[in-house]
Amino acid sequence: MASPQVENGYFKISTELWKALYKIRINGESRQMLDVIIHKTYGYHKKTDKISTSQFMQLTGLGRTAIYKARKKLLGMNLISVTQKGDSNIKCYCIQKDYEKWLVSPKKVMSPKKVHGVTQKGDKSVTQKGTHTIIENNTIQKDILGKPKGVTQKGDSKKSNPEIKIFIDYAATTYKTKFNNPLFIDGGKDGQLIKKLLSTFSLTNLQRLWVNFLETEDDFIKNAGFSIAIFKTQINKLVSGNNGNKTETPDYSNMP
Repeated sequence: MASPQVENGYFKISTELWKALYKIRINGESRQMLDVIIHKTYGYHKKTDKISTSQFMQLTGLGRTAIYKARKKLLGMNLISVTQKGDSNIKCYCIQKDYEKWLVSPKKVMSPKKVHGVTQKGDKSVTQKGTHTIIENNTIQKDILGKPKGVTQKGDSKKSNPEIKIFIDYAATTYKTKFNNPLFIDGGKDGQLIKKLLSTFSLTNLQRLWVNFLETEDDFIKNAGFSIAIFKTQINKLVSGNNGNKTETPDYSNMP
């Protein structure tokens, strides 16, 4: 029978950071990988650590392909930073401590259809359409929701691609870092443009092309502006590498 003891070791992690992790949704394999990174860094009083793919496989029991997918997911959520130093083939991993920069989905709340059997004074049941009903400390709270585009409700068959929001959040964050101004987002129109691009490019590739777009020396793009609409019109030029860049693409994976 397993019987962990304090004498076998423990590690410290910021309570504020740990509480931030409570509130986000991470799929099982990605969470396993994140836990290993936390252990290998904070567990040894380090900010970053070299961790090989084989070590991830040994500690988690996951296969190589699952590790690659989990790493891609964590990078897309901006939960971790991955670098490679010198001639070493082993990558260095660290946690993105600024949780306000995480590109994540919140924890699920209760179904917006019906909540039966919840009673308070004079109440026999609670039924709300178009709302989330949250029960906390024996108090019923109603979070009234509108019906955004792409969210499935009765009669809807369309489901939104979560990578659209991940990319738009990433674009806004990198734009803010580059120009120290907010990126104007044209709601549904820009969302549709990104949806079309994601049907051709992976999220990681599209993020890389966006960074190249921000660093371009192309006069047309500079004059037209660094908007998502212009980004789409120039995508083939960016893919071919003919975007006028004279410097290496900067690494925005660990933005301040």
